[in-house]
Amino acid sequence: MSLLEQIPFQHAGYLVANREAACRQLEKIYGLDQWTMVEYKPLKATCYGKPFDGYYVKAAVHPPVGGCGIEIIQPVSEGMHMDFFRRDPNGINHVCHTVKDYEKYLQLFLDKGCELIFEAEMEDEIRGYRRCGYAYDPILRTVFEFAEVPHFRNKK
Repeated sequence: MSLLEQIPFQHAGYLVANREAACRQLEKIYGLDQWTMVEYKPLKATCYGKPFDGYYVKAAVHPPVGGCGIEIIQPVSEGMHMDFFRRDPNGINHVCHTVKDYEKYLQLFLDKGCELIFEAEMEDEIRGYRRCGYAYDPILRTVFEFAEVPHFRNKK
């Protein structure tokens, strides 16, 4: 069984200048109209291995259709997303794998030559705790995101 069969793509992530305009265009092209708008401000973030306070992107998420979802990201704060947007605006930035064993799969890609360029933690009362990490492959010039399946932690 291939690794892609074990951890299929959950979504493709676009970096854009205007999330609403991007959603309208994807609605026009694909008929996608069930976007969830998100103000993404993680509790904890690191960019290029250094802590980063005040990380902020505007996002829109569409559930999977035909096996793969779409995420639109409009960078607001400085940081990794803004850096990538400035180099290559309005395009696909990453593919995401949703995984239960976050450390295992992230490390697997790091061991294959990818570099950890972004990591964040989120927690809320609706979805629980989750992490995401971006592993950049310099040969493919592609970002692989690993999003942890949300879970509720025991609070004491």
